[in-house]
Amino acid sequence: MEWLLLSLVFIAFVILTALRGSRKTSDVRGLLREGASVQGVVLSKQSLSGGSPTSRWLLVYEYTVEGRKRTGRSLVSDAQARSVAVGQPIALKYLPSNPRISAPELLIEADSAGDSKGAF
Repeated sequence: MEWLLLSLVFIAFVILTALRGSRKTSDVRGLLREGASVQGVVLSKQSLSGGSPTSRWLLVYEYTVEGRKRTGRSLVSDAQARSVAVGQPIALKYLPSNPRISAPELLIEADSAGDSKGAF
């Protein structure tokens, strides 16, 4: 009985992970197709793997759409993270149909070129 429960939990995890990846792909496509530009500010950045050249960083930024402040987060490469500073303005794209979906333009451009190591 325990193995059945563990199997079901594992299967649910795999399905949810696949759906999340699919949603992120459609978010990127939407931002490329219909993303609106907005200026944001970098709130923080944190290395997730020790600051090596292959490390990933969590970039947190704030932007305002229709008078409402929003906060976004993106995983970016080491080079992308080092190209911005906390407190510095950052160019962003967001979906007008769902302003909660956003990403730094530097990440979208890299992703559309097929060389991004970041993720939404």
